[in-house]
Amino acid sequence: MTRSRRRVGARQASRPAAEGAGRGRARATTGRTARTTWRRWAVGAGLIAMLAGLGAFVWAGAAAAQRDWIEPEVAGDVVVARVHGEPVSWGEVAQRMKAAVVMGRPAPGDLQEWREEARQTIESVVGDVLTRHTVEARGFVVTDAMVEAEIHQLEDQFGGVAGLDRAMSEMQVTMAELRETKRRGLYLQALIDLIVPANDADVDAYLAQDGAAGLSRSEAAARVRAERAADVVPLFLADLRNDPGIWVIDMEAFE
Repeated sequence: MTRSRRRVGARQASRPAAEGAGRGRARATTGRTARTTWRRWAVGAGLIAMLAGLGAFVWAGAAAAQRDWIEPEVAGDVVVARVHGEPVSWGEVAQRMKAAVVMGRPAPGDLQEWREEARQTIESVVGDVLTRHTVEARGFVVTDAMVEAEIHQLEDQFGGVAGLDRAMSEMQVTMAELRETKRRGLYLQALIDLIVPANDADVDAYLAQDGAAGLSRSEAAARVRAERAADVVPLFLADLRNDPGIWVIDMEAFE
């Protein structure tokens, strides 16, 4: 049976009652659920941040599967979350959901699956905002020059501008999306550098392992942090996520 579309407007999504209900649900999140959600976010963000290895990914086609339902039609400017006053729009969330399908994630098969994917994607965006807020509060800001340096590194790895352009075309990634992804990756790396420990003993132990020959101490420290990040970062962000200053929309409003 085909469901009719229902357009969700900005006024409906930003109602005070909805925000209040969202805050209540956020505070009620269990520790286990929070850890699972933020672990998924950290792993996903870490993979996306490693765009230097784009060629290693197998990108699936984005052919739309046959469905017996229709996704809700949501205006791009609908506010679906707020992080200490900073809004997250549906447009950003929808773009990431589309990118996930291009990367090979199965398209949702029904409304409930769509809602769950939207919830996870919104939490991913919230995680990015929390990461940026945390890093900038400690005095580090990712500049445009830093992002451009990352893009130039990619160009070198793909044999120049034309090579990178071909790779982006095959992956259906725009330059604006690539720059934003690299910016998020730089903020994530900065957060890892700030909160994930790698003391002298840790580095010495890593350098003593087989396969570590030739690494500098800074390279070994970076690898130690990378190995621990999947455990440390999700727990750190889960604690921040419980802040009552964070509101996420109730996805049941979308039908």
